[in-house]
Amino acid sequence: MRRVPLPPSTISLWAEMNGVKLEGVSIEHREDGPYGGGGFAVIARRDLTYGTQTSTPLMTVPRNLVLSAEGVHDEAKYDTGLREVLEAAPELAMTTRSVVLLYLIVHLTGLGVSGPWTQYLRSLSSPRLPTTWTEEQQEWLMGTSLEAALKAKNARLAREYDYLRTATESIPWCRTHWWTETDSSSQLTYDDWVLVDSLYRSRALSFSVAGEAMVPGVDMINHSMGEDQNAYFERDTDGNAVLLMPPNKSYLAGEEITISYGDSKSASEMLFSYGFIDADMKHSTGVTLDLTVPDDDPLGKAKEAACVSNNTATAVRIWFDGRSTTWQSQFLWLMCVNEEDGLQFQLAHRNDGGQELKMSFQGQDLSEDTARLEDMLRADPLWPVFHLRGLAVLQERLQAQIHRLDGAADLLPVDQANDLGVNGILGMVKRLRSMEMDLLDRFAEDLITQGGFSLRNHVEMV
Repeated sequence: MRRVPLPPSTISLWAEMNGVKLEGVSIEHREDGPYGGGGFAVIARRDLTYGTQTSTPLMTVPRNLVLSAEGVHDEAKYDTGLREVLEAAPELAMTTRSVVLLYLIVHLTGLGVSGPWTQYLRSLSSPRLPTTWTEEQQEWLMGTSLEAALKAKNARLAREYDYLRTATESIPWCRTHWWTETDSSSQLTYDDWVLVDSLYRSRALSFSVAGEAMVPGVDMINHSMGEDQNAYFERDTDGNAVLLMPPNKSYLAGEEITISYGDSKSASEMLFSYGFIDADMKHSTGVTLDLTVPDDDPLGKAKEAACVSNNTATAVRIWFDGRSTTWQSQFLWLMCVNEEDGLQFQLAHRNDGGQELKMSFQGQDLSEDTARLEDMLRADPLWPVFHLRGLAVLQERLQAQIHRLDGAADLLPVDQANDLGVNGILGMVKRLRSMEMDLLDRFAEDLITQGGFSLRNHVEMV
């Protein structure tokens, strides 16, 4: 589709016309964004010092502007085209993300009932998330924890796009505007689907009660870590989204208002979801590595199927708190046991005539609670043996990742024109690779220590 962006200066007028209340702050466009390129920011217009014991609203966004699944379905009651798409693609109408994506794609192609979001979307720039990068740039991530995550994400986006096309080709206006090559202004491409996904992931806010939603205005607020963040957001009793100044807080005129996008997020998570790594982040707080059952494991397929059925990730999560590393993986312990240890699988018949896979360990059903396996292994007299098996699996997977990360370094160009230095895509990738290599090296050292203790315990037990 062909996007016709609005000048950045129109955002203040848009906010005023649509009832967005700004109290002592303004939404401004800056040519030098904090992570390269231009972008919007929320700035204090004057010195703000309230000194009260309660939070003070800085921005209030009316409930009708909050883009949630509920809001999309409400709008579909009078937007016939949007309703037709939602009904034709039920598999994309099951989660907040996919429902909002359908709304965004209808409006970005100019085919929805015109409203506040129609104009607001035209003011948004395209995020620099890895899914939007060129193939060459995506290859720079080889060996990082984002390699597998990006591959899986790209595959999911492709499946969704193909499904959307198949589901809506029978709708006359979709066939004419989205799927006919002669109408280039509204023709829907795979890149358009990637765009709306990146807009949602980089701008959606998570509310403690109401769940996820996109909130115009509030989504212009930039990120800061830890104590540097100076505001927060929530939904009020009327369903409005409110940006709040914490109690006893003050701002100087010209000071930027910021929130945290998630202090616990690792470098790879920040880059994957927001397209940048915080400048103040000194090390990555964690990585996730995928795990694969060896081909010679006779129960390998059953183990993977059991994890799929109860949403257990086939991966290991590694954390670093600045001092030491820890790790967690339900699937890894499943990889370490087999039939001779008491692991069994069987197909059980359901009341509806179908079948389901049942998993048990030493006679106890684990079909819906894989997490219990680790507790059972720890309580078993042979725990040192199981522990040693787990560490061996981890060490092998870790060495493979280190080797791949180190070997793929040659894929990176020495430099790249117009890449905005450390804040450009190449600069971010280099930071990620360095951070993850440091974390993996630390984890490898910790595993050697853990392995020594486990082996000594095993020898003492024997």
